[in-house]
Amino acid sequence: MSEPASKFDELGLERDPFSTTIADEEIAAQYSLVGRDDQEYRLREFVQSGIREPDLMKRRLIFGEYGTGKSHHLIELRDEVREGVEVEGETYEALAVYVGNLGLSIRRLYEKIVEEILEDEPRLQDYVEALPDVEPDSSVDEAYQYERLQDNVATNLRKIVTHAREELGYRSVYLFIDEAEDIEAENDEQKVQRFIRSFLHFVNELNTSGLHILLGFSQGARMAITQYEDDDDSLGNALVQRFQGDDIYLGDLTESDVKEMLIDRMDVHRTSNRGEISPIVEDTIDVVTEVTGGHPRSILQIYSEALNYAAKVDADRIDGDAIVYALRDFTSLVRDEDLLSGEALTTLKKGLEDAHPDARDDFERLEGRLIGEGDAIPENSFSDGVPGALMSPITVEGEDAGEIRVLEKRDRHGRYYYVLSEEAKDFLFRGKGDEGTEIQKLDLQATNAPDKYQRYLSRGLALAVQSMGKGSLHKDPVTIASGRYEYALYLIDVDRGPGKGKPTVAVGVYNGQEIPVELLKLYVEAYQSRGATFGALVKQNQQQSAEANKYVNGLDSEERQFVTDRIIEVNLSTEQRDNFIYGRLLALGDSEIQAEGMVDGHTLISEIGIIGGLQETFTDTILPFPDKVHRNVIDHLEKNDAREFTIGDLQDELEIQSYNLKSDHMIGLKDQNLVAKSGQRWIYPDIENDRPPWYEIYRRLNEQGALTMEEIQAQVTTDFALGCSRGDENAMIQWYLDHLQRQNYVEPTTVEREGEIHDAYDIVSVEDQYNEARSRAQSRLDAAQVLYEEAVSLDAKSINSYKNRIEDYTTQLDQFDEVFNPTHNDLNEVRALIDDIVGLEEDLEDTVSDRKEKIIGNAVSVRDDIDDLRRKISKSDVEGSFGSQLDDYDDELGELDTELESLIDNEQYERLAKRTGSIDDRVDTIDDEVEQLLGVKSKCTEKYKQLRDIADSAKDHIDAIAADNSSHAELEEQLETIESRFDDYRDQFNSGEFQVALSTLEEIEPELKSLKDQAQGIEQQQQQYLKQLDDLDPEISDEEGKDLLEEARKTVKKGDFATAPTLIDDLRERAKGPTRREQFVAALREYDGSFTKIVTETDFNETEAFSQLKDVYSDSTSDIEDITVVMTNE
Repeated sequence: MSEPASKFDELGLERDPFSTTIADEEIAAQYSLVGRDDQEYRLREFVQSGIREPDLMKRRLIFGEYGTGKSHHLIELRDEVREGVEVEGETYEALAVYVGNLGLSIRRLYEKIVEEILEDEPRLQDYVEALPDVEPDSSVDEAYQYERLQDNVATNLRKIVTHAREELGYRSVYLFIDEAEDIEAENDEQKVQRFIRSFLHFVNELNTSGLHILLGFSQGARMAITQYEDDDDSLGNALVQRFQGDDIYLGDLTESDVKEMLIDRMDVHRTSNRGEISPIVEDTIDVVTEVTGGHPRSILQIYSEALNYAAKVDADRIDGDAIVYALRDFTSLVRDEDLLSGEALTTLKKGLEDAHPDARDDFERLEGRLIGEGDAIPENSFSDGVPGALMSPITVEGEDAGEIRVLEKRDRHGRYYYVLSEEAKDFLFRGKGDEGTEIQKLDLQATNAPDKYQRYLSRGLALAVQSMGKGSLHKDPVTIASGRYEYALYLIDVDRGPGKGKPTVAVGVYNGQEIPVELLKLYVEAYQSRGATFGALVKQNQQQSAEANKYVNGLDSEERQFVTDRIIEVNLSTEQRDNFIYGRLLALGDSEIQAEGMVDGHTLISEIGIIGGLQETFTDTILPFPDKVHRNVIDHLEKNDAREFTIGDLQDELEIQSYNLKSDHMIGLKDQNLVAKSGQRWIYPDIENDRPPWYEIYRRLNEQGALTMEEIQAQVTTDFALGCSRGDENAMIQWYLDHLQRQNYVEPTTVEREGEIHDAYDIVSVEDQYNEARSRAQSRLDAAQVLYEEAVSLDAKSINSYKNRIEDYTTQLDQFDEVFNPTHNDLNEVRALIDDIVGLEEDLEDTVSDRKEKIIGNAVSVRDDIDDLRRKISKSDVEGSFGSQLDDYDDELGELDTELESLIDNEQYERLAKRTGSIDDRVDTIDDEVEQLLGVKSKCTEKYKQLRDIADSAKDHIDAIAADNSSHAELEEQLETIESRFDDYRDQFNSGEFQVALSTLEEIEPELKSLKDQAQGIEQQQQQYLKQLDDLDPEISDEEGKDLLEEARKTVKKGDFATAPTLIDDLRERAKGPTRREQFVAALREYDGSFTKIVTETDFNETEAFSQLKDVYSDSTSDIEDITVVMTNE
């Protein structure tokens, strides 16, 4: 089976060569380093210095921003050291360790170093395991444990290095540390200083051990290490100073380096065009290098994006359009701004519309070449008048309103070209920045003053929810004073969808250190007095304050349940907070901030994920109480539970046409199990199978016995929120009980509570229901057994599992025969068993149906293959032995197809499954053999046509050779021999011997090509010399000259091309004046190569001038170097 095609096949690549991170070790082995010859030399010098003087530690810093190749260099250097270090002609063994991050734990750094050493040299395993643990013994005073840890780490590493050098023959040990990202990200000064002190101790203690350290830093990491103390003697400065001296800097790449890097990466993932920049348009490299400053990772990410764009649009190259797509709104990895501002590009295009009617269309058509390739566009590529309009300043609107020239003119060989002006480049590549900066400022404000901005953050959240069309915001928030500030929650009716109601949710945001009691009081007030059924709080993993916990514990059970179970908490991740989510909420929520265009509420809510959390909670916890119209629909279905209804039936019988009942409403009711569906019609839900919401009351009565109305409500609200307005709780519970009573599941009764009799409800007697359920379970199990046997016959999957389930259910059902006085629990168990059996039935039905569909599908697929193959045979037009063989195949395929058709029609699934596989294998075999036959025939036809064209060309060249030339007859004879071989080929082809015929053509081909080339060369020489003699004829007047001319012609026609040039030179000396050729050459010089002037100023007409020009130019001895044609401007 062939490998699946890559989406980059059209671009000649097997995969995206620019997509992966530069620091990956696998990539470091695949790709070459470019543009860093000096840095590589200095890195190797560092390694060699450690070999020359192995005992005293060599230290060096390698600086480079993220994405400039530190990791790549260090990984490659490590691998080179492990292969041996050559110094002055001798190779030394050395250990090399690469650690990706310095970290903030001296113990973890030690463990990573040891892991790498053992990976490079497993022989050290036993020695390392025998070393004492670096963790201090418990007897060490706690105040000195960390210092002891530092000493133990240094001691163990010194022992390991010494053992490797003295016992295993290693000259030196190298430690390459890539980065200090954890230090750069850490805000705890004490933690950073503590580690720096430990690492400094580590360096000092191992100074004479034979360990050499190369430390890679970004400038940001260096600043983080040295930022805490101002004096020169700080720990950070001391560490950096230990390593300073001839630091190695990894800068950005030049354009030529970038080109080399791109080619190197593409060559790894392609088999053709190696060493070429294709499919990248080379002009794009200069643009990308300039706008990125030559930053390697930025360049790779841009070309990765451009490559994927090119593949998506089925382009065969990465041109300027792809680069513009990739650059647009691409954030620089080093400058924190967009490289190509999408906003600026849009603004510029609007300005173009006002400058000229066709300017915007022209610019959009050519923007890939102008921006992405920096190309000079010829004038005729623009509409009339556009270049002139865009060379004048045009007006652009927006924050940077002003005037800019879009194009600049260039003159090349008398033609005008236009390039993007420097003003336009500065405008487009300026980066946005401002919007992000404003949001960052707001985020900082919200983070530093959480209490001050709590109400605005909460309002921003509510407005964002409303902007999605997911709810309607109440006019007034719920507020409470807290010191100088005021907390607020905003109420919003969240739309659950048609037929599902709109529960009121109190939404809030808090980003302080701990949740204050005032905020919880607000939620309770929203629940008690403002109709909130749920709350939603966006926070960041804070805990409640002690005062808040005390407040919650003092609430009554109903209020406490609301606080603990009905407030949905959404904890923002660090990544979300880093994305300035508080700043965006504040921009929306503070009415004094002009936030239009700054924040997209839809995107913001999607990031927070609050809607999904609310909807999931609604589904799990709300017992619905639909509006009056929907209750009437449900009641009508219950009263007519033997019927099925369309929506039109319900509208007519309930006279609710004006309500416009829609399928969306009914689907919403079905999602809550308030109605059910049979086919395309609506029915009343079955209490046992569909479990409508009132089943929850039945379940509790079944479990606990008779309950009063108040007890029922208390039981239900323990697990659910009632989907009704405050004050309607009794009406909702009664509506549920009415349905249970009418369905004969519940009946009124009385109970005694504390000596008093109260009205209550209980389930009806279960004996009849038990017997009916027992009988139904048996019938369902019998049906499942029939399905199982059919599944076995079809060799369906999971047969053993189904068998075990049937046996288990049979055992359980037999046990129910021994129950004489069934209880509610017994009835529940039988009904649960029925659910299990029905589930088994459905699984078996699906399995049997899927298996049948698969069997039929496989057979139909094979029949399609047969049909395609027979059609191929019928179109082959092959005779002879191959033709007979194809006829036999066609007959066999027809029989196989008929067999499959019969099995499908008769639904003989078991037989069909077995035969389909066998027939499929036979069809594949026939297909391979037919393809082999027809493939050889096609090659014969194609090759024969190709060679006939060559033969005809050869004959034309031979016929043009003079008959006196001895080569004429020889070449004709060779051609006749080849023609006889063509006769052999035709006989072989017509008899169906295609392979033999193809071999004959392959034998003919080299001889025929050689013959054609030989004849063509002789003809060309003959024509060239005869033409020169014809030109000399008018200039020769004496008899002796005429004889010499005739002798020269005969010499040429005899094929004596060695003598002919001498005779022609003699004739030129006899000519009475300059020849026409000499006259033409003189005219060329006189009129400076102007063909028009030669025709108008001399006696050469156009026909003769063209002929002379052709002859002179084709003569290798002439002085003409080039011919230039001047085009008129359109």
